[in-house]
Amino acid sequence: MEQHFDQFHEEQYEIMEEQNQTGINNEIAYEELSGDEAMEQSFSVNSQYMGHNRKAKTNLFMTSMIVTKSILGVGILGLPYVTYNFGLLFTIILIIAFYWQTQYCTNMFLQCKNLSKRSNISTIGFSAFKSKSIIVFINLIIIINNFGLCFAEMIIQGTAIQNVVKSLFDANDGEWYTQRQFLSSISGLIMIPMMVIKKIEKLKFAGVTAICAMSLFCISLITSFISTMKNDGLAVGFTILPYDFTFIKAFGAFPTLLLAYNWEFNLFPVAKGMDKPNDKKVMKACSFGMIIATCFYLMVGIMGCAIYGKESQTNFLASVTKEKMGDVQFYLLNGSFYVSTVLTTPLVFFGARNNFLQLIKGEKKNKVKGVNIDSLDEKEVALLKKQKKKRQQSTKYMYYIWSIGLFVIITIGSIYIHSLEIAFNFVGSVSSNSIGCVLPSLFLFMLMKEGYKNKQMTKMESLQESLAKIFFVYSIIMSFVCLTSEILTTIYE
Repeated sequence: MEQHFDQFHEEQYEIMEEQNQTGINNEIAYEELSGDEAMEQSFSVNSQYMGHNRKAKTNLFMTSMIVTKSILGVGILGLPYVTYNFGLLFTIILIIAFYWQTQYCTNMFLQCKNLSKRSNISTIGFSAFKSKSIIVFINLIIIINNFGLCFAEMIIQGTAIQNVVKSLFDANDGEWYTQRQFLSSISGLIMIPMMVIKKIEKLKFAGVTAICAMSLFCISLITSFISTMKNDGLAVGFTILPYDFTFIKAFGAFPTLLLAYNWEFNLFPVAKGMDKPNDKKVMKACSFGMIIATCFYLMVGIMGCAIYGKESQTNFLASVTKEKMGDVQFYLLNGSFYVSTVLTTPLVFFGARNNFLQLIKGEKKNKVKGVNIDSLDEKEVALLKKQKKKRQQSTKYMYYIWSIGLFVIITIGSIYIHSLEIAFNFVGSVSSNSIGCVLPSLFLFMLMKEGYKNKQMTKMESLQESLAKIFFVYSIIMSFVCLTSEILTTIYE
């Protein structure tokens, strides 16, 4: 690893020199990007979630679908609660605003790519700060983000399976087989074989099946919405303007939107997977994918709140009742989201675990220092082979111990801290906001500062630098306000 950093550091002077002749708005072709493949692969978790073969190039439409798949996730369940807190009008405005914010952040990452000639968040960060610690910091954020998402998905699984079991057996909360401890443990046992898989290719089926389950969830919600409107009309609390607006509660729900649009750590793997990629094609695919995801978000947020109104909760499944939804829709809604989270949790866990293991391993190298095999006798060669085999077995055992241990911790946490508000708020306001907003604006400012030392900026370039600074300050304030609001909401309640 050390040699990759040293080589990278030497290349940076040449890259910055070239920037003086190019600039922020001059695109660097993807095939001309500097390699650092070993370093990128060591730290990268991005492609893990995608579940597609990187050798198979995708067209514009398929890339858009991959973007949509990356964006859609557990955050969708919090949108009816967001709609209740902000009202229909402001929810639509906010979701559209977050769409444009995500577009801008994606564009900033592409500008960072052109300035640094790198196509990985970690290596772009190293270009901006010339420090190895920034790579550790970035991957720590990604680890927190992915483990936080796993935690949220396990909470949702517990709620979904509880709803189904209670309804099927007409049982109350006191029965042992309806307890979250029992049901989440069963779910955990089902997922353990997927959690210890080493190659993401073996989980390809999970991504496709999860998308089908998510689509089934939306279809169930639409049919339930239609039947509810015919029989009961709009729920109390579903209004154009906020029904019962409280600043603290509303901004406590705000991180759900930050979480819902968090996808930027998948940007470069998606771009590299395109057929003949360039920034214009990448932005087109991203825009189309984000539009589809935004339509899903608006649909779920509006319809969910229209059905349940002031009864809407951050975990929408906790609001769902068979009496309101109807038997078929109730089971489909809970069952489809349960299947979706069971299949997507291993994909998210895969990247978080690999990054975690990379961080704790550091720069240790699992190899024997230079030994001339020809100079050894048969006994010494046999001993070396035996030692190598022993190290490989030890590494294998540690891999399984860490994988199962980390997953058990997440499962236990989801059983006893089953508040989705805490998971959404922490992940949304800290890690999702950092990945999507803080890092691209900070990187862009630092790279422009370095790249334009000996070159005068144009008015447009000066404006872009100023916007990056403003956006950085905005994103820091947003994190603080969201976290504070959640803490105050918890104390208030």
